[in-house]
Amino acid sequence: MKYIIKKMSAGLFLILLLFTSCSDNPIAIKDEIKDTAEQAIDALVNEDSEELFRFFAPDIQNNHKSETMAEIQEAFDFIDGKIISYDYDQGGEEEKKNYGELIYYDCRIWLTNVTTDTGKVYSIDFTYHYIWDEKPECEGITKILIYPKDDSENIVQIGMSYS
Repeated sequence: MKYIIKKMSAGLFLILLLFTSCSDNPIAIKDEIKDTAEQAIDALVNEDSEELFRFFAPDIQNNHKSETMAEIQEAFDFIDGKIISYDYDQGGEEEKKNYGELIYYDCRIWLTNVTTDTGKVYSIDFTYHYIWDEKPECEGITKILIYPKDDSENIVQIGMSYS
């Protein structure tokens, strides 16, 4: 009987380990992405360019700092008023696995109904490369698009796209 209990305990431990593993657990990934996104959104709302810049991929931080900081300031100037509310959504996910191991995970973070104290309404889209084993220097936020709610032609972009 002891042998069966030990085997069941070991099996249960293994199952729990699999379900709580942060690297491949979709719920843990989404929670971590949301935590990071909320911090980046706070920096955007507070117009803290240095704090917002810290969430960008190392490649952008190391090789495109001056352009990105100028784009962040342009975005702050583009938004008419202070952001007072928004709706959060996460989606547009793409993932790749190699023998069951997650080697690429990319998602979009959408802020809709971004309302300012002047009554203006915007949409804000973040591109976030959460895991990219082939290009770890590109992990992080790589692009933010800001545009008036009903005018996707009038866009301010911070950062860049990677293929």
